[in-house]
Amino acid sequence: MTPKERVLAMIHNEKPDRVPVAAWSHKPMIERDPVVYPRYLKEYYQSTGLDIVKLQPNQFHFIEDFDCEIEWKNARNSYHTVKRYPINDISDWDHIKYISGTSGALGREIELAKKMVDCFGQERPVVATVMDPLAMASEMSGGFARPAMVLAQMRNHPEKMEKVLDRLTDITLNYCDGLVQAGVSGIFLGDQFATTDLMTVEEHARFVRKYDLRILNHIKDRTWFNIVHVHGTQNLMMDEVLDYPVQAVSWEDLVSGVSLGDYRAKTDKILMGGIDRRMDLASCDRNQILPVLKKRMEEAYRQAGDRLIFAPGCTVPMNMENYIGACLREAADDYFGICPAE
Repeated sequence: MTPKERVLAMIHNEKPDRVPVAAWSHKPMIERDPVVYPRYLKEYYQSTGLDIVKLQPNQFHFIEDFDCEIEWKNARNSYHTVKRYPINDISDWDHIKYISGTSGALGREIELAKKMVDCFGQERPVVATVMDPLAMASEMSGGFARPAMVLAQMRNHPEKMEKVLDRLTDITLNYCDGLVQAGVSGIFLGDQFATTDLMTVEEHARFVRKYDLRILNHIKDRTWFNIVHVHGTQNLMMDEVLDYPVQAVSWEDLVSGVSLGDYRAKTDKILMGGIDRRMDLASCDRNQILPVLKKRMEEAYRQAGDRLIFAPGCTVPMNMENYIGACLREAADDYFGICPAE
């Protein structure tokens, strides 16, 4: 089977010859380069043989074209940093000039998606990353460095923030339209607030879920492979995304307290997981990593069955070499008795 055929088999409740495998990471030095980055991705997927092309933009791609100042790192293992955020007070939202969602930095990501579809679309699913609107608002006001700001704005000025989220959702819908026109198979929707460590279930329903569903319902009939990713490592609201109109669910199953088996008991959706991204892929020694991944593959399949994508719960280490990525495919090939193509 081709990678695309494997994923389609699962979607159609058929058994693939083996479970698909996936892994993705940030590449700060090149991820904004419209020439070098597509070349890197082409080499990465050709050399690893991974089944799903998951596009990973830089962490500030959404706010690049707003009034902020970003320090772009020219180092392999350093995340970019924001020196000045566009939102520092609730009143700043009144002065934001909203972007179109199809030009500038987001236009660059649409062009990247088109290049990857042209390169891989016949044989592999190509999935683009999209963040939920509250995560975008958070990135504009401090991101993971100070999430308390957007949460305080949400709680103290709920009606105003709903208007902000409506506008950010409109931008996202335009962005998704561009991605669909580029030919993507679907989106990987990152929900960064689905944890009771940050908000209540009721707050999530009002400020996150409502907008997630607008996005997913907007594209569900024009794409065939959509994924929701529940970000975080503890107290995740996994039940709140059970009915999302997606084909697959991704989360850090090995460290969150919600195993693949736990979630399989609640849904027949495709489950993405089985790999501890921090521990299992930390070594540069293929001979050390491969036996670990083979054990992980066996356990993941035992819990999730045929409707599984063997993958980490989030981005893998930025310094992971391509030959280590290939170990994921080797582990799956070995477990299912597949002889990889020469």
